[in-house]
Amino acid sequence: MQRWESFHVDGLHCGALFREITPDRLLTRVAFPLGENENYLVESVITRDGLSWKSMSFWQQPGDVSVTSQRGHHNNESMPGYGEFLLIQHMIADGYECVDFQAIIDSAPEGPPAAARMQLLGIDNIPTEDASHRQGNRIDVTIADTVTSSHWLEKGQIVASDWKGARSFLRRSADEALNGVDEKLVDFLREGRSAVSVRTIESDDFTPTPHLEGP
Repeated sequence: MQRWESFHVDGLHCGALFREITPDRLLTRVAFPLGENENYLVESVITRDGLSWKSMSFWQQPGDVSVTSQRGHHNNESMPGYGEFLLIQHMIADGYECVDFQAIIDSAPEGPPAAARMQLLGIDNIPTEDASHRQGNRIDVTIADTVTSSHWLEKGQIVASDWKGARSFLRRSADEALNGVDEKLVDFLREGRSAVSVRTIESDDFTPTPHLEGP
């Protein structure tokens, strides 16, 4: 299953969030501009056995972060940050109102996890782009006593999320989520890290022809 969400910063649709969910893997990509000539890019791959994660890889720009890890010493209640989606799906499917877990920092998975909780808060107004009035159940995610994200449900699925200010909205297709998004970000969201590597190589291989002045 694939999910595409448009990503909005300061109310502007400028990026997207992509997920591909299979029985044994969750792939997530996020891309949006940080400022002039700088983009935020993340690719996370979590392999899993049911709700238990087995391994993870995490890549982020800027910062040139690239890490991999096995579950190892972490217990069955642990989950990397980008695996949060799996736990929310579990809450929805099984009708839980609260799930406690140990949150692992994606960029530093060998460090100690933090106490975390997902809490169903009941009916709330769903954030929308057009200020239309819709309501749905809200789930807050709290890590180390700080709310890190909120998610609104409609007909049993996440339709809107707030990421401490930035927001994402479920779209019916990739075209909807990527409409108006910068081409470089689109390439990364569709193709992953390889798209970034190809663009870097193409840039490095370009040698301008010098202009030779005659006598």
